[in-house]
Amino acid sequence: MAKDISRKRQLKTEKRKRKKRLERARQGPDGETFLFMPPEGGPGGPLKMSEVLEEFVEPFRVDPDDETTEDFRELLGVGAIAWNVALHPEGPEREQVIASIRDGELKHEPRDVRNNFLNLLQALIERKDRLFPYIRRSIQSFQLTETDEGYHLIVAWTPVGPPSP
Repeated sequence: MAKDISRKRQLKTEKRKRKKRLERARQGPDGETFLFMPPEGGPGGPLKMSEVLEEFVEPFRVDPDDETTEDFRELLGVGAIAWNVALHPEGPEREQVIASIRDGELKHEPRDVRNNFLNLLQALIERKDRLFPYIRRSIQSFQLTETDEGYHLIVAWTPVGPPSP
């Protein structure tokens, strides 16, 4: 029981520290705050995709009391897929990628599982488009490990060219 309480405190502390780092990265030289962080980061330092991915999926996380490492890993996986889909231009190209996911990997899943996945995917794609449009990095893989201090996330990414007109 004491370990659970300690873990909850660590997760809350991690979240506060991550938010402060992201807030510093969003501060411009004149003190103005940017909604979108430039890929090279801001005065707070270079942009870390591990922090961006965590911030990206944060609203979709379950209560830390109920969240398992596997729950978080699965959410990060869906987040990475949505992030990469959102790098495609809106329109037929993006719809084709979503259709290939729906008709490929999800084809044999029960309808409710398929619909829940697609709804989450769509919500995450919209979040990427709205809040992170200038970060043109494709997520190649990630590694999530649980430590005594909380989660440790490593994200491998590659740059992507500018969106096509």
